[in-house]
Amino acid sequence: MTWTPDADRFDVELVGRAIGLRPAVSDDDARRREIFRDVTSPQFEPLGLPPEAVAALCDQQYTIRSAQYAAAFPTAQHFVIEDDDETIGQLIVADELSAITIVDISIVARETGRGVGTAVLRAVTDFGDDADRPIVLTVVRTNPARRLYERNDFEVVESNETHHRMRRRPRPRPAAATTDP
Repeated sequence: MTWTPDADRFDVELVGRAIGLRPAVSDDDARRREIFRDVTSPQFEPLGLPPEAVAALCDQQYTIRSAQYAAAFPTAQHFVIEDDDETIGQLIVADELSAITIVDISIVARETGRGVGTAVLRAVTDFGDDADRPIVLTVVRTNPARRLYERNDFEVVESNETHHRMRRRPRPRPAAATTDP
């Protein structure tokens, strides 16, 4: 996705909600770290660790993951997902030569299952369709979001013990109606 310089936000379709995407700025860093912690911390619950230890592990993982993403996708665009003016998630997208890569979609736990992820994914897939470009992503095999991707025509193209690489081919867009003079 390429952000239009004259726009500071674009809205995504979700009935009854003012969900929007805007480019992330440095002032968003702390909130993006909190979102990562919200999404990641449940995996540590079975360990019975104190909340401070879980927060430290999540912060460490966030720092490592951010460095890995920056190295692997140096031109990626980082967006925050907002409901009105509250940041409820983030999206990282890399517009590469062979495909558009969804590097990360993270939605706070209280918003999962409410259509936000679907609306954001649809914005990306619409962009891919308009550009006639495939979209790829990698998802943990046990992540429930895999069902969302499959419902939106992503197919597993490669797997290992922990992850699936998924791809969605662009859908043909209807031709614009023309009128003859």
